[in-house]
Amino acid sequence: MIPHVAYEVAAVEASAKRFVGCDDRFMLEAFLLHVRLLREFLWGMVEDSPRYADSSLYAEDYFPDVLIWRDRKGPLRSSLAATKDPIDKQLAHVCRERIDPSFTIDLEAQVSELQTELLAQWQHFLRCLGNDPRTERLRAAHQEWRRKLRIEGAT
Repeated sequence: MIPHVAYEVAAVEASAKRFVGCDDRFMLEAFLLHVRLLREFLWGMVEDSPRYADSSLYAEDYFPDVLIWRDRKGPLRSSLAATKDPIDKQLAHVCRERIDPSFTIDLEAQVSELQTELLAQWQHFLRCLGNDPRTERLRAAHQEWRRKLRIEGAT
């Protein structure tokens, strides 16, 4: 699963980079999809989605006791919390809330902050894993995906 988790991180970076300055709605939706998946990985818990408990993977699964990550992860960061429901609704299905101005927010304006918050939490996750052998494998897989997706700064 390491390459799949690392891909989500690189996909957030790549789609944000490609969206900024081009105003491409499809790239925005790709970005939001990867935000949603990575947000779920980093902050989700098995109890949140019992229907998919057997197949879902969360950051807490990388620790010997799920309570370790639950204690260290902290609350959902501000921009991620403010956009959670709008992103979930927009990507899940066509819904009535999309036309309700009190429900909708400008997700385009949130791209930079969402990316920053997710990448900060990713780094926090890696630091919390510490000397676990998977830490370096996650870092290496992330760099490999950055290279494949042609993200500047990939080594």
